[in-house]
Amino acid sequence: MTADVETRPIMPRLARAGQMRWLMKIRMLQQQRDQLLESHNMRDTLDDQLSQCIQKRCKNQKKALLMYLHIAAVTGVVQPLPFREPSGADTFFGWMGFKVNEDMTEEFARGIEELFQADDAPARVKFAINTMHNMFRRAQLIPEEEGGWREAFLGRMHFIFTA
Repeated sequence: MTADVETRPIMPRLARAGQMRWLMKIRMLQQQRDQLLESHNMRDTLDDQLSQCIQKRCKNQKKALLMYLHIAAVTGVVQPLPFREPSGADTFFGWMGFKVNEDMTEEFARGIEELFQADDAPARVKFAINTMHNMFRRAQLIPEEEGGWREAFLGRMHFIFTA
């Protein structure tokens, strides 16, 4: 064991709990996604994207974001830019970017926040806004203008893939 783990034995336990929480979130999103896509015209495209994510063994947080974007696209919360080949390195599994529907900004923010909420939490837990931004940064989906997070979340500019 490293010195850090020896001095802070709670860290591995917290990490495992976080991994389990994301796994449970994935299962919940998968059910919701499957119901929405059952006979949707984008199903094949979105299934290809998810298959590519699984094939690349992405962490559950990225997989959850991708599934949430699928749900948001199908329900009209976001408008995706034209999709590309999901295996390409120049996209987030086919996503070049998207814009939040200005009439659905609350739904978008709530959906993203729910990704970070534990299902068994007694009340909504506030998390740092930077946590949410970091999830998008890891997916390389950032506002088209530097520092434009608020504007992008309000649907006033696109989130775009940046390699």
